[in-house]
Amino acid sequence: MEYNTNHAEVNLNYINSKEFVDNKEKNSYNWINNENINLDEFNMTTENIEQKESFLSAEQFEMVIKALQLVNANVKKDDVLKNIVDVAVNLTNADRGTLYLVDKETNEIWSKVLIGGEVSEIRLKIGDGLSGWVAETGETLNIKDVNEDERFDGSFDKATGYKTKNMLVFPIKNKTEETVGVLQLLNSLKGGFSKQDEMFLSLISINTSLALENASLVEQLVTSERNTSIGKMGNFLTYDLKKPILTCKRYAEHLKKKELPFDVKQVVNLLDEQLDQVSSQIVAASGFTEGTTLLRRQPVSLNDTLHEFAINIHNLVRSNNCKIEYELGHDVKINVDKKEFYQCYFNIIKNACEALPDGGNIVVSSESAGENVEILFNDKGVGIPSSDMEFVFEPLWSKNKINHSGLGLSISKKIVEDHGGEISIQSDKENGTNVKISLPIH
Repeated sequence: MEYNTNHAEVNLNYINSKEFVDNKEKNSYNWINNENINLDEFNMTTENIEQKESFLSAEQFEMVIKALQLVNANVKKDDVLKNIVDVAVNLTNADRGTLYLVDKETNEIWSKVLIGGEVSEIRLKIGDGLSGWVAETGETLNIKDVNEDERFDGSFDKATGYKTKNMLVFPIKNKTEETVGVLQLLNSLKGGFSKQDEMFLSLISINTSLALENASLVEQLVTSERNTSIGKMGNFLTYDLKKPILTCKRYAEHLKKKELPFDVKQVVNLLDEQLDQVSSQIVAASGFTEGTTLLRRQPVSLNDTLHEFAINIHNLVRSNNCKIEYELGHDVKINVDKKEFYQCYFNIIKNACEALPDGGNIVVSSESAGENVEILFNDKGVGIPSSDMEFVFEPLWSKNKINHSGLGLSISKKIVEDHGGEISIQSDKENGTNVKISLPIH
């Protein structure tokens, strides 16, 4: 997919290339700007920089220029966030840093941090803690000893074993002076953060906010394009595939009623079975893309239903050299549309088989949890990298799966939620993948 970087609504006028020139005769610093840069878009102009000239050595000035280049080097949001933190840490000689983004809808700031080898999202109410205070007030905090500030929350240090001594917390503001993020830098390698460190951050602040804004706009464009693709897929499924497949199924059902030789009848039965499976997948995918799924619920036995599903999917599981093992708890009634619920079950078992390239066991268990019942699917397969976990339910996301639509888990999630339940996934390379479905007990 291509984006027009000159489109008025998308600020992709990043500072892509600059060169520092030392003119000995004039003893001045000059910018060599990319021709696409609109300096009116930036508060960070040559004039702004030169006003700080007396505070910066040539080496420091060049360091800031390189920092700006790195901040604006990407449009993918995760890369932009990482680059901003890396730049801030390097400019201020901090030991580590965190970038919080402001979430206006929830009145929170949030970030992703690495805890115990896993990427976790943390959220703070605006106003809580040091970073929350900066998000609320828009003021910079430069604290020499965090233990002397009552706003400091030491729970993260206790959880990780890290020892925070000093901290620089800086608001990232956009062109209208609205705080859109907060940079939290810990433990200066110089023993404390200086006014010059604050100045470094102010020099890159507007560019940082623009980089965040542009990354968000690109993300919205990608989402819009994905939704358009899903709509086109829905039309294709409904008008080009669904009708012919259902017609073939009717013919197969008609042939089953005829007196046919035994071997022919076997072929017809197999054909009808495969057409039934394909038509169910098409109906589920079509309903997902159109958002028009109509549930026909009825109270059923959970244990009996799961055993029935195992029989229906037996050929697929066996062809992948896999086996389903049940460890079911006390039987309960659930109020579900069996066809839709089977599609959810099918997608999860199919993914589990693919995660076991050499074959293996897929353990399906259940247990009551208050007013709900939890159905657990476990495989000891290759697992999902932690960096990919946030995308597993995204439609059309199918990393390293060339022949897959990327709709399986998205459809499963919608089916579970349509039934008033929840679905979650835990996965790592050592223990494989665990999928948990929680449904109300009828």
